[in-house]
Amino acid sequence: MAALLAVTLAIAGFLVGRTTADRDSKATPDVHAQPTPFRNPVIATDFPDPSIVLDGGRYVAVGTGSGGRNVQLAVSRDLAHWRAIGDVLPELPPWAVVDSTLVWAPDLERVGTRWILWFTARDRASQRQCIGWASADAAVGPFRSDAAAPALCQVSLGGSIDPDVFVDADRSRWLLWKNDGNCCGITSSIWSAPLAADGVTLAGAPTAILSYVGGWQTADNPFRSTVEGPSLLRAGGDYHLFVSGNDYETSKYAVGEARCDAPSGPCRYVSPAPVLASYGNVAGPGGASVFRDRRGRIWFAYAAWTNPAIGYDHGGVRSMRIDRLVVRGGVAALIGPTTAPVGPTRPTRSSP
Repeated sequence: MAALLAVTLAIAGFLVGRTTADRDSKATPDVHAQPTPFRNPVIATDFPDPSIVLDGGRYVAVGTGSGGRNVQLAVSRDLAHWRAIGDVLPELPPWAVVDSTLVWAPDLERVGTRWILWFTARDRASQRQCIGWASADAAVGPFRSDAAAPALCQVSLGGSIDPDVFVDADRSRWLLWKNDGNCCGITSSIWSAPLAADGVTLAGAPTAILSYVGGWQTADNPFRSTVEGPSLLRAGGDYHLFVSGNDYETSKYAVGEARCDAPSGPCRYVSPAPVLASYGNVAGPGGASVFRDRRGRIWFAYAAWTNPAIGYDHGGVRSMRIDRLVVRGGVAALIGPTTAPVGPTRPTRSSP
């Protein structure tokens, strides 16, 4: 009931007026653009760990590879209708094991005139999941890298995965990620480090800003108990960090929120309960990232199973979904998960 009340209050606030839009590299505000009605999932096929950016007049989404592809990419003019481009990282760099099932959680950013695709892959030398990047002249790639070693890999902490770049109001760039501790009995944490002007070089020592604390993040399989998938948002002067946790192949996977003093932390969980969890036909939502549309409004992009097909062994897919995120008075409320048609002014939550 508390979650439903929060959603109801968020919808009421949404209808009264728009949220304040901070500067963000993932959007160019356009007050004349009108939202298009949509219905989740907006990409019904397997499209895990989605990350969406605005490139001129189109939205570009990247996601964990599926069907033999390393990194998936799709484009849209209105967020409602998407066209798949294909594999935009057709060749992995020399340091990575050639196995598309081990390429995870990409993040796409523009740095000057070039585009940077961050991704996770298996490091040949350490046999850990590590973070690398590739570049291209256009958002739709193809992306290339000839790096001989990963850009970042905390081997002693289980490896490093789930890269996410945050650009602050002062245009400083920060890389956030997770040490892959749950792979091998080590505590998983979210880390942060500043990036140099080139957008790819760490400009300071990594700092752990949020750690696994149990609770809703605890899975039946102890090796799936974790905190992961960071996505940082600045709204109204506050830093909101969204993270996923639990076992991604179950309905217990969910997204929680923490509040941070700065991109360098420290961060504290806002609530012992997740802000996005299974509801109705939407099962195990997670791998979320925040982005802004042309009007500067805040959205959540995430993936989820559809009941009863939960897990790949049961014929399920993690389809891509989007829902509005409203921040008022320092409180973030997700209007979702939705599956019913959502019009330009009246979001409607799924029925149980």
